[in-house]
Amino acid sequence: MFRRTLLRGLAAAPLLPAAGAFAQQPATTRIVIPFAAGGPIDLIGRLLAEKLGSRLGSTFIVDNRPGGNGVVAGQYVFRAPTDGSVLYFGAVSTFCITPNLEANMPFDPRAFTPVTRVVVSGSGLAINAAIPARTVPELVAWARGRGQPLKVASNGNGSIAHAWLELFRKATGLDILHVPYRGAGPALVAITAGEVDAGFSDLLVQLPLARDNRIRILGLVGTERHRAAPDIPTIAEQGFPGVNGLSWSGIVAPPATPLPLRTRLAEAIAEALSDPAIEQRLISFGSAPAPMTPPEFGRYLEAETAFWAQVIRDARITMG
Repeated sequence: MFRRTLLRGLAAAPLLPAAGAFAQQPATTRIVIPFAAGGPIDLIGRLLAEKLGSRLGSTFIVDNRPGGNGVVAGQYVFRAPTDGSVLYFGAVSTFCITPNLEANMPFDPRAFTPVTRVVVSGSGLAINAAIPARTVPELVAWARGRGQPLKVASNGNGSIAHAWLELFRKATGLDILHVPYRGAGPALVAITAGEVDAGFSDLLVQLPLARDNRIRILGLVGTERHRAAPDIPTIAEQGFPGVNGLSWSGIVAPPATPLPLRTRLAEAIAEALSDPAIEQRLISFGSAPAPMTPPEFGRYLEAETAFWAQVIRDARITMG
């Protein structure tokens, strides 16, 4: 299905110079990641690097460039060659949220050329295990009965977890105190320690703590359950719709990278993701393969950027 879609997309696309159409993958390709090593994007990037190397006959290496909410990595890739030797593997936050919050970006994020979405990750609302609630309605009732704000952690001002918190506030009408931390890890530590009551983050970091009964995951973000945790209902299923905005990751290339080159990369990535071993590994990370053609991903980026811009405006979210 993906191959047929790619071919239809190429047939409808304008013709590009022959050099772009038949250029070979460089001997070494750098996958630039705007996060530190050890995180979910880094783990997935290393899985892809291994598989893509064998499929495309070149060496793929992961280059972690954290800093500036993705600005450091983005600026590097923006100025890179257009021959496929440098790719940017980022998340919804780096592509669609930070650009809506940063007033003076040193580059135009819209000028990146899309390659493919890679995975969609499950994300949930987790609470301290001592709180007597096992569903979202029970948490809402408990919070309203205490007569004090529900303390909800995030992994930083302007993060996707911050945005989910604001959507949850709107959906429930709860009095919420936002407590920002420097990353999902510290936020989860605060939840387990009882410093805060709850917080949003990806299943990758939540599930191990939930299995040890250190936190309880009450509901998932979005409108559908996730393959990594099919028994956990969505927040919407429990009567509070509107906590949407999926956590996903994807790959873009520098501006003006030819479409045939990006299409070949997208197809190779889709084939790597279809490997049953890779698919099961991703599910164990709390993610699921979700590849797209370059044109599809381009339209998706536009829609996601508009969605998060509206959320940020409505909730008056800032980086400060």
